[in-house]
Amino acid sequence: MEREDKIREKFKKIEANRYKVNWSFGVLLWEIFTLGGTPYAAIDSQQLFGYLKDGHRLRKPRLCDQDMYAMMLQCWNETPERRPVVDELAARLAKMLEKSQVYINLGRQEESLYTEIDHSLEQ
Repeated sequence: MEREDKIREKFKKIEANRYKVNWSFGVLLWEIFTLGGTPYAAIDSQQLFGYLKDGHRLRKPRLCDQDMYAMMLQCWNETPERRPVVDELAARLAKMLEKSQVYINLGRQEESLYTEIDHSLEQ
C-alpha cells in the first residue's frame, strides 16, 4: 500500500470514529440528565442492536428539556452522516447555556428520578 493510501485509510477511520463518538455523547448526556441512570437497562444486550435498528431510542429524561432531548436524538440518528459534528454540538450547548441559567431541572420532585432502574430487584 502506498503512503497516500495509508493516509487515506487513517482519515476514513478517524471519520468513522467521529460518528461513533457523537452517538456516545448523546448517551452521556442521557446519563447526566437521568442522574446516573443505566441506558438500555431493560434490553438484553443480544437484542440491543435489533432494538436500535428498529428505531427505538432512549426515552426523554424527566429532568431534560425538549431542546436538549432533540440534540440527543440527533446524536442517535441511524445515518451517521446526519449526526451533528463535535463543533456543532459545542456551539449548540454554548447557546443553550447562554439562554438559560437552569441546566437540569431539579425542582421537579417525582416518585423516582431514576426511570431506567428496575426497583423490583431491590431488597
